[in-house]
Amino acid sequence: MTGWERAVGDTFAVLVVLALVVPTGAALAGAADQPGPRPTADARAVGGPADRQAQDNATTTGRAPAESGGAGADETPTGGDAATTTETVYHVDPDAVGDGDAGDVRGYLAREMAEQLSSSLNASQGQIDRARRLVGNDSQYADLAEKYREVTGESAAEAESSAFTRVGLVQRSFLANVTRYRQTLDTYRQVRNGSNVTRERVLAHRLADIARDVNRSAVRLNRTYRNASAERDIDLESATASVGDIRANVTRTQRTVRRRSLVRTDLRLRPTDDTASFTDPVTLAGRLRTADRAAVANETLRFRVGNQTLAATTDARGRFEVTYRPTLIPPGDQRLVVRYRPANASRYAGATAGVRVNVTRVAPDVTIANRTTAVGYGENVVVNGTVGAAGVGAADVPVVVSVGGVPLNRTTTGPNGSFGVAEALPANVSAGDRRVSVRVPAGNRALGGATTAAGVTVEPTDTSLRVANATTFGKSVFVSGYLRTAQGAPLPNQTVVLRVGGKPVARALTNASGGYAATANVSSELAAGESLRVNLTYGAAGTNLRPSRASATVRVPAGGGSLVDSPLLVGAAGALGIAVLGAFAWRFRSDDSVGGPGATDEGEVHPVANPGRSAESLFAAADDALDAGEPDAAVLAAYGGARRRLAAEVESSPAETHWEFLADCRAADVPDDRLGRLETLTELVDRAAFASESVDPDEARAAVETAAAFREETERPAAAADD
Repeated sequence: MTGWERAVGDTFAVLVVLALVVPTGAALAGAADQPGPRPTADARAVGGPADRQAQDNATTTGRAPAESGGAGADETPTGGDAATTTETVYHVDPDAVGDGDAGDVRGYLAREMAEQLSSSLNASQGQIDRARRLVGNDSQYADLAEKYREVTGESAAEAESSAFTRVGLVQRSFLANVTRYRQTLDTYRQVRNGSNVTRERVLAHRLADIARDVNRSAVRLNRTYRNASAERDIDLESATASVGDIRANVTRTQRTVRRRSLVRTDLRLRPTDDTASFTDPVTLAGRLRTADRAAVANETLRFRVGNQTLAATTDARGRFEVTYRPTLIPPGDQRLVVRYRPANASRYAGATAGVRVNVTRVAPDVTIANRTTAVGYGENVVVNGTVGAAGVGAADVPVVVSVGGVPLNRTTTGPNGSFGVAEALPANVSAGDRRVSVRVPAGNRALGGATTAAGVTVEPTDTSLRVANATTFGKSVFVSGYLRTAQGAPLPNQTVVLRVGGKPVARALTNASGGYAATANVSSELAAGESLRVNLTYGAAGTNLRPSRASATVRVPAGGGSLVDSPLLVGAAGALGIAVLGAFAWRFRSDDSVGGPGATDEGEVHPVANPGRSAESLFAAADDALDAGEPDAAVLAAYGGARRRLAAEVESSPAETHWEFLADCRAADVPDDRLGRLETLTELVDRAAFASESVDPDEARAAVETAAAFREETERPAAAADD
């Protein structure tokens, strides 16, 4: 399964859940009326039992009561689930379309994918399994998506960034908001049936906030649908209509919630000036009243304008003033949307008003208050400062901190305009006198861009290159070890060069723990019964790391070299991510093989391919290693078998280290008992591959017994990532 195919599957699988979990039609709105509404907030003081009974009748019948306060016919949802009829859809194999041009095939595939999507959206509550089959990872839709990728000639990377991926991300956000609204609505409905008025108001306000999130994400999703339709030539009108129905019903539901639990308000605003800037803020004069024109008097209010929250207190007539200082909105003629945000337990509903203001851009002042003056690799670069103008700090402004032109961190300013960064110095900043810079990006904002800088000394760091294992096999040489600082800190993503006879024959990239492993063909240098000296060097230009070197001498056995003579070889390969499964499979069947895993005619490093050996053969190899008195090889083979067994169930890469694979298993929710066994084996891998002393034979035997639990499981096909 390619990453792109998974992204496509995710994109439309969430729509299935949307159709199945979230009520459509009037069902969602009707939920607000269950099980028995109380009188509206405006009428509650005078409403008696007769009024409540009239409203309850209106809820269950869908008709409004004769008295005011009931739900009108235009607002009260009718409820109920509409019956949906679905039919089995038969599809044609795209391979059988014929020899038409690629455009015809693309069009066919697009239509088929749209049909699969529509079928899943139309699936009823009782057909969840069928709906999932229509768009799941193993569905015909997934097959069609893969065919589409093949026809268009997209690479996996291009597919990952395609419109389908973007739709999936926005779709999941929309689904999360709708699900959150539905869950909160259920709680609101239960509370409303009781007598906790305060809790009811809190939930009503929370529903209002979530409803806004639903509306915003629906707008983004529809825009993404349009882009996907234009980019991929796929008809998403049915999906767009379904999203519109859900959005409309959330809106109707929220109108009912507001009417029954809160008092509607009316917000009026006017600016005292028609221009504004960060250094010359605008005053907004306003008045807040209820829908029946009663003043909301002597109340402390909160207003939201863009990313800012403003506070004010109304007078006896509901009047107030707030000062707005534009920061992140674009310059030019702007319509400011001001939202009244009631307190959680307020009986008043929120309200919105808009005013027009001409915004002028201002250049900010960026100040570095204190900083680190000297730093070495891995040490924290600490920078603190402020962003503002005319002595006023600017909140929520993006700030980028760099050293020597290398970005270290991106953060935002706090409420008073201050920022602080503490980030470890990476290796790719050259040693010497450098500049630490703080930049406010020049975006389309009322507060423009600016940069300031100060000096910092980047000190060079000594490195230590070590060889843990060096051996020959056939016509190849294998070397593994680690690169660390002189203080023992690992150095990942650094290149180590293997040289034989003064010539570079291989290069290896260190992993997260600083380990490396390299295999190279050196047939011209090998002679049976003689010694071979290999040299390793590290020295990356443009870094703050000093060069280092190491060497080792290997003896070529008279018989030509066997992997059984070097139990650490494949162990190191596996621990460092050089296809442990394939390496082990090769190791325990090579006696006098020519060459070896990873060797090429040019002498370059080449990851060992997985030859397809089963987990059972690796478990058997572990038994053989125990019998031969090789505890390290036994541990590594046992781990290899366990990893092979789990690889079919976990999304992973054969190039991952043993610890990275363990993390993938945790993320994949592998059961605790199996995860515990794998963790035990993983901990022993380090010792078997890199420790100066071998694993104790009893520990190795225990490891093989631990792996036996995986051995007893039914063999599963390997995951695609391990092929």
